[in-house]
Amino acid sequence: MPDQRSVPWPIVLTPMAWAVGGLVVGLVTKWADESGIDWLGDLGTGLGVWIVATVLIGRVARGWRSAAVAAVGFFAAMLIGYYAYTVVILGYPVDRPTVAGWLVLALLACPLLAAIVAWARQRPGIAAVVHGLAAAGVMSVGYFAIGWQEIVGGMEDIGADHRLDALLTTVMALAIVGLVGRFRWALVAAIVAAVTYLPIDLVLTEVMWRLPML
Repeated sequence: MPDQRSVPWPIVLTPMAWAVGGLVVGLVTKWADESGIDWLGDLGTGLGVWIVATVLIGRVARGWRSAAVAAVGFFAAMLIGYYAYTVVILGYPVDRPTVAGWLVLALLACPLLAAIVAWARQRPGIAAVVHGLAAAGVMSVGYFAIGWQEIVGGMEDIGADHRLDALLTTVMALAIVGLVGRFRWALVAAIVAAVTYLPIDLVLTEVMWRLPML
């Protein structure tokens, strides 16, 4: 018996399929990190991409339990691919505390968020709030702030790469808002993101200072 009422467009993938996808993404992410293309490396290794991927998993999984399992498989395999590339191909050592921090995200935080997103699919009001908070999180951990400051004149030229990062961060946040579905709920999600951006930014800034691996 399914663990979630049917949704208009569930994508049924086995845990193995999610894991294979995560492994490929991990390898590509490390390649991007070492490519010398600053904006690509920042995009691939930023927390914003993790949030977007988690929300997507929650939107397309069959139900909340399936979403949690998929998120564990995807992100654990992604870390394996990323660090396998680091150690085997590049020959770099691995910092264990850093790996432990990312594992906490992969095995706890991401599955929890994916499950919440999946559970909220049939509850549009709650989904709008969840997506709004996720979008605010993406803006907080990305380059949205410095891009905005440059626009309003509060910061000197940030460079083309960071300007592109800021644009991509904005696009990712808007994508999360749009995934809610109907326009009115997307509008609610956008309002939630705008209202909660600064508080979330303050909290995440404090966390990132205390956890340098982020």
